[in-house]
Amino acid sequence: MLSTLKVSAFSLVAVLILNTSCKKDKDAGSSGRQRLKSYTEEITAVGTGHTVETFNVSYDGQNRITSIVSATKPGHRFEYTYINNNKFTYEQVEDNKLMLHRDYFINAEIGKVDSTFQYNIQKDTIAFKYFYDKDNKIIRQKEYLITHYLPPVWYNTIDYVYDIKGTLTKKTETSPAEYTYVYDAEYKNTTITQPDYIPSQELLPTHMYSVRFGITTTTEYTYIYDKGRLSVEKAVEYDGSRQKVTVRTYTYQ
Repeated sequence: MLSTLKVSAFSLVAVLILNTSCKKDKDAGSSGRQRLKSYTEEITAVGTGHTVETFNVSYDGQNRITSIVSATKPGHRFEYTYINNNKFTYEQVEDNKLMLHRDYFINAEIGKVDSTFQYNIQKDTIAFKYFYDKDNKIIRQKEYLITHYLPPVWYNTIDYVYDIKGTLTKKTETSPAEYTYVYDAEYKNTTITQPDYIPSQELLPTHMYSVRFGITTTTEYTYIYDKGRLSVEKAVEYDGSRQKVTVRTYTYQ
């Protein structure tokens, strides 16, 4: 049941497989992060077939993302509401039903999320606590189960490992799981698809190797840039028996 609490992080690590060697590094994200108008996500996988969905993206006057609304599936959206300088909320809605709610609490000193409280449609409740180094890079995330009858119960810790340049190279969980990131070239994320308060990585990997519950999965990423902005990203994920391909195409404001 805990697996229902995990929200896709595709936008955090974005992906693609279109011959990275044909792109020059100077074109790989030279414009910084910019506001999107929309993006289309196309997924092809064994067992689930082929799906295509387009989302329209909105921001407020402070350049903060406020909503991602499906133009393909009515009632499917992601919404951010900024309460004050110390708190904002996130809601995932499908078929106009609230599937997931999160309260984010901000560490005002560094402008990053300090902790999160969430519940889903099954009423599972979980809390997250974030830890940062002196450069404000996330180094640890602790996860707790919450009930009305007992104090919070720790059940998972995620540790982040960086190289000497500050690039994320590994992520480990006590669940257990391990993720290793490889960068064959420098590709920057130029899209704004979540609030800046949420920890994210500036560089996008070309490969990720994950081991979870004894299953090893390889994901290959490639990226296409147009005028220094990420325009297409593709991920090919396979575990030896199954393959999933995800492609995102972006348009900017």
